[in-house]
Amino acid sequence: MNTGTLTASSGSNSSAFDHGHLRINCANPCVPLQATYPLIRFKCSSSARLDRSKMGYIEKIRSKGSSANPFFLLMGIELVSFGQGVAKLSMDVRPDMLNGAGWLQGGLFTALCDEAMALALFTVLDSGAGIATISESTSYLQGVKSGRLTATGRVIKKGRSFAFTEGEVSRSDNGDMLSQTKASFALFAEDYGMERSKI
Repeated sequence: MNTGTLTASSGSNSSAFDHGHLRINCANPCVPLQATYPLIRFKCSSSARLDRSKMGYIEKIRSKGSSANPFFLLMGIELVSFGQGVAKLSMDVRPDMLNGAGWLQGGLFTALCDEAMALALFTVLDSGAGIATISESTSYLQGVKSGRLTATGRVIKKGRSFAFTEGEVSRSDNGDMLSQTKASFALFAEDYGMERSKI
């Protein structure tokens, strides 16, 4: 395992990455840096070093469709549309998704909408960028026992480090709204397959 060090001085907008004898100066830090964390160590495999050709999530979705996301395959989620900060997904309610009372398990409303909101967010990010959910809340309006659902997710506001989204799940046949979800996400710069650890 090779180790490199990324350093940046307080107030600087540039950084440098030392990997063995290779030094790369970046116009923007590869990861967010704060004055309280002046030194960050990276551990990376030689096969993953600065691999800019690695496809990001949105490129995988465009290339492979639903098969790019294992959860889509597990739940039978299909792509309806995505672009310009909005995404739609659909899913059939199956008997194995119901709870003991015979209703669609509540977490699946949130999970389906979460995927739609995340996909919507990826459409307005740079290639290779990453996200992580900070908070998420769902309001349940009515339950469902069968049928097809459509989740719509949209980006409400995107800053440099955070983004806010909202979405809803509705019946595909008549448009009745079943749940509403809001979420906030942390945004990350391009991931080069490096594992960060603060020292």
